[in-house]
Amino acid sequence: MPEQTPKTWQTVTRFLILAGVLAVVVALVFWRIHDVFVDKKVLIPLIAGGVLALAGILANWNWLGDEILRRRTLVATNVVIMTVFAAALLAMANMVNYRHYVRKDLTKAGRYSLSSKTKNVVKGLKEPLTITTLFVPASGEDYEWSQEVTDLLEEYAAQSKNVKVVHVDAARNPTEVEQLSARLKIDSLERNSVIFERGTKAKHVPQSDTQEFSMRSMNPYGPPEPPKFKAEDAFTAAIIDVCEDKQTTLYFVTGHGEKDTGNYDRDGLSEVVKSVKRSNYKVEKLDLTVKKEIPADCDVLVIAGPTKRIPQDELDVVRTYLTGQQGKALIALEPVISSKQEPSGLEDLLRDFGVKVRTDLVCFNKIKLPLFGARVMAQVFVGEDGYGYHKITDKMKTESSSFFTACQVEAEGGETPGYRVTGLAKTLAEVSWGETSFADREPKYDEGKDVKGPVSLAVAVEPQSAKDRRRMPYGPPPMPEDEEGEGKGCRLVVFGDSDFIANQQTGESGAPTIFTNAISWLARKESQLGIPPKTPDIRTVNIQPKQMKTIAWSSVVGLPALGLLFGAIVWWRRRR
Repeated sequence: MPEQTPKTWQTVTRFLILAGVLAVVVALVFWRIHDVFVDKKVLIPLIAGGVLALAGILANWNWLGDEILRRRTLVATNVVIMTVFAAALLAMANMVNYRHYVRKDLTKAGRYSLSSKTKNVVKGLKEPLTITTLFVPASGEDYEWSQEVTDLLEEYAAQSKNVKVVHVDAARNPTEVEQLSARLKIDSLERNSVIFERGTKAKHVPQSDTQEFSMRSMNPYGPPEPPKFKAEDAFTAAIIDVCEDKQTTLYFVTGHGEKDTGNYDRDGLSEVVKSVKRSNYKVEKLDLTVKKEIPADCDVLVIAGPTKRIPQDELDVVRTYLTGQQGKALIALEPVISSKQEPSGLEDLLRDFGVKVRTDLVCFNKIKLPLFGARVMAQVFVGEDGYGYHKITDKMKTESSSFFTACQVEAEGGETPGYRVTGLAKTLAEVSWGETSFADREPKYDEGKDVKGPVSLAVAVEPQSAKDRRRMPYGPPPMPEDEEGEGKGCRLVVFGDSDFIANQQTGESGAPTIFTNAISWLARKESQLGIPPKTPDIRTVNIQPKQMKTIAWSSVVGLPALGLLFGAIVWWRRRR
């Protein structure tokens, strides 16, 4: 029987079915975007669309029945079923991919990559760690902060199975917040904060500890600068705090012109002290002129830049600590270039451990500056090839470090019984040298008088192991063994510069990282070695939650629906 041409009113009512369905979909989308169901933008298209679709179906009831039984309709139904089946298979594949996946950060600034230090700390967790977020739904900067924290904590959880992240809506679940506060014995838990728990220990990190504001943020004459996101630094410090049962103590020697840990000026050490305290270190001062012994709780002894000679009785105290107590010490020396300075006396002590220090020499660097030509500077640089094969510098191959007015520190020629000396950093060979004459206003390299580059700037000393005794005569030096394979004796790190840890240098190069890594290695906290977190270069677009939902629904629902609409139009035209 030939197909009859539908009448005009039938064609119109059939289009009403499609228009009604589209109106219902639009109403549901508005509902999901605005989170309000009782609203004219939702109810009017929902009711109108439902009435139109129902009227169209009733007016074309017989036609719909015939269409369903047609062969091409059955074929189309089969296509729909196969499509649904394929979508189900795709969903199953996504479930498997969700449980077993490989993460790769493709952003230019490495926004979604944790620092090597953080990875070492998290991967070294031996007990379960629970991270609880207390977020309050908000918009603007607080919303952006909560999203950044959520993304960051996902990276933490991906590094270890011992990390569990729990998100609590502090506004909707105040009872849960009160129970958490009582269990942790914290009087008041700030909203928009993160809590780290390990066993009975907990650390509360408020939002203010994860942000750093600059003076330009308060500029009344221009747009405020957004705060720097420092959450990774704060979170990693919190993990170290709750996961360590004992606080490591550093003693900084004073009384001989050393740099002061309480000095906030350019030459002080307040910034580096702040950095080590974040890693659960306790910092104390030690005046050997008053107390002629190293305290029993000293984990690492630090002598940073003495400018006066240390008396022999105090040197004997340091020697006894290193040899008799198998102590750990970090010594940073300076070249003697003025009449106000004199050798510290540590040079002879260090020679007993196979370390040669030349304080009568300053490292210079010749560089070319645009428009100014070649210039000679007392600032030297250490690049990728300048770092030694050691745990302290193993992760620093991509970092550049600078040292100012540094002297030469290298391994003494010949074998040192019981100890191994490893170079940590050396200057660039082509443009640097060690100057021995300070009278020249324009220093230059003098063959046979000065030391040709590269010049060694730092060394690490550790007990010799059985592996060192059977070392092969070729290839790079082997990486130092773990504590179990190490012989008995002290650990020692010596630098030919102390300015690199001063406040003026902190944050300008990778040199302070060598210091913190050296402290971690001396304290036998190898899990904290690596490059510390850096402030990410985050560039965001300020989009409100409603706008986000609009974009999401337009891309997830709108574009596919548009394709279906064009498909329906083509089908309708071909059918006629």
